[in-house]
Amino acid sequence: MEEDANEKAALKGKITELEAVHSKMDELEQVFTEVAGRAEVVYQEYKRALAALGAEPLPLPEPAEGSQVIFQLLDWMVSEFEGLGEVMSVANDNAASVSFEGLVGNLLRAGATDLAKLPEGFRYVPYEGLSE
Repeated sequence: MEEDANEKAALKGKITELEAVHSKMDELEQVFTEVAGRAEVVYQEYKRALAALGAEPLPLPEPAEGSQVIFQLLDWMVSEFEGLGEVMSVANDNAASVSFEGLVGNLLRAGATDLAKLPEGFRYVPYEGLSE
């Protein structure tokens, strides 16, 4: 009889443990669902930021199931960061070009005669070519 009571207590303990594990699993499922939902918000903000630079992000993949949603999102982010350097480089080049054209235009308007002596069709050497 005492043996039965010990078995019942052990089974009740195991059931309690399994219920706790099941509860944690439910919490994790909710977290995965929330991550998938927030990924879209992050995507839209990132898309707006890139649009200011004249670029677009890769499409956000359809959410995977369970924990895979996190790995999928991280993989997408890595692929985006791989191309971000090029986007920034192009944006910097464009900003430098516009600034230079504005500077030259202001100098000409202010009467800088040396700039006016440049022949028609003169092409400025890019920064990288100045050391040659």
